[in-house]
Amino acid sequence: MTKYAADNDLTEISNLKYVYGEVIDRLVRDSGAGGGDELKTVFTEDASLDLVEAGLPYVEGHDAIIELFTKMLPAGVNWMWHAFSNPLITITDDSATGHWLLLAYSTETAGAAPRATVGRYEEEYVRTAQGWRASKVKFHRGALYQTLQA
Repeated sequence: MTKYAADNDLTEISNLKYVYGEVIDRLVRDSGAGGGDELKTVFTEDASLDLVEAGLPYVEGHDAIIELFTKMLPAGVNWMWHAFSNPLITITDDSATGHWLLLAYSTETAGAAPRATVGRYEEEYVRTAQGWRASKVKFHRGALYQTLQA
């Protein structure tokens, strides 16, 4: 693999993570409006998403992932904002692993004091005909903090 190809792969995988955060934040803010089909550009069709440590169910497949972020999460969360940092991405041929740090803020109701969640994501990716996609995503919560008072 050339350095140029490796750099492109790293950029594409990093962009997946950005799109994931941007889309799920918007879906929560807009109560699931838009249907979440953009998540199909992030995940493989049979992907697993393990957010159990965040209090959400383990789900598999596009339909279950989209339902989680368009129906289940907006029912209990009013607003979210995700920031991912410190990526450690390792690429081996047509597969890759990624480790990310998370800082996220959320509120359960409008006007409520936001709370901060910190943690780590462990992910696996595969190269598909459409580009890189996440095939396995697992979140490990580090802490949950009540933050600014409204």
